Amino acid sequence: MSLAYDGAPGGFVQRAEIQLTGEHTWNVVVFRIPDGKWTGRCNGADFRIGNAPPSFAIGAMAVVVPGSWTGKEGGAI
Repeated sequence: MSLAYDGAPGGFVQRAEIQLTGEHTWNVVVFRIPDGKWTGRCNGADFRIGNAPPSFAIGAMAVVVPGSWTGKEGGAI
């Protein structure tokens, strides 16, 4: 699975590829995006998840400004 986002260098800035284990368990993945621009340059979106198998599911997602989330309000990400 991979993540591309709208960053300062341009749209579709690629983050590291995450290898899925195939164990069908929920996992937590954190992508730190220090240069996000968020102007919709990923075909009208700010980020895109790619290379995921058809059975892949996202249970929850959060976009958090650094320093604004303590990890205590409403459970884990």
